[in-house]
Amino acid sequence: MIARGSASVTRISRNALISLVLLLIVVLLAAEVALLVNQRRFVFDEVRQEMLYQIRLLGEVSVEAILRSDYESVRRVLEHWATDHQDTMNLRAEFPNGYVLMDFRRDPTKSGEFDMVHDVQFNGQDLLRLSLRVDRTELSNRVTDTLIRYSVGVTMIVLLVGGAIWIVLRRTAILPYEQEIERHERTERVLNRRTRELEALNEELNSFCYSVSHDL
Repeated sequence: MIARGSASVTRISRNALISLVLLLIVVLLAAEVALLVNQRRFVFDEVRQEMLYQIRLLGEVSVEAILRSDYESVRRVLEHWATDHQDTMNLRAEFPNGYVLMDFRRDPTKSGEFDMVHDVQFNGQDLLRLSLRVDRTELSNRVTDTLIRYSVGVTMIVLLVGGAIWIVLRRTAILPYEQEIERHERTERVLNRRTRELEALNEELNSFCYSVSHDL
């Protein structure tokens, strides 16, 4: 009976703490995922703006050569830029009449790209259209790895804190309460034993009184 009472207190306390720890882990992970999703969107927007800025610069650099009809110089500059940027999957330069000056491609089997288009103009006249496709797989993988590392770190921290709370709670609250229960149960058992002994003595006394009264 004592063991069952103590085990019940320990089990209830342990289950309550486990529920609290699990709830805390879920809340923290949800907050972390929301934060990293927003961070991921912010990083992608920053990358997109940076790439747009660079192809605008390429367009500005190409204007003079296009006006001189030096298309080969434009093609070399564009190819050199695309080769240097490893995340460039496709860079296409096309004139308004449909003539394709360059169509640089790298590993078209990859997924996770986003596209950008910039029209190179001079005095309001379209000179060249630059179409850029950038691979964001590596960037997505970095964000995913960050999410996994943070998730593992948060889970470990919460588990460690939960374990420390359990140790402190058990020593300062649960064990004294279990000892109090055990004392009450021991007292109750002693009282029950004495009650049974008194009942037996009472029966013997009644029997003796009956015998005495009968003899008299």
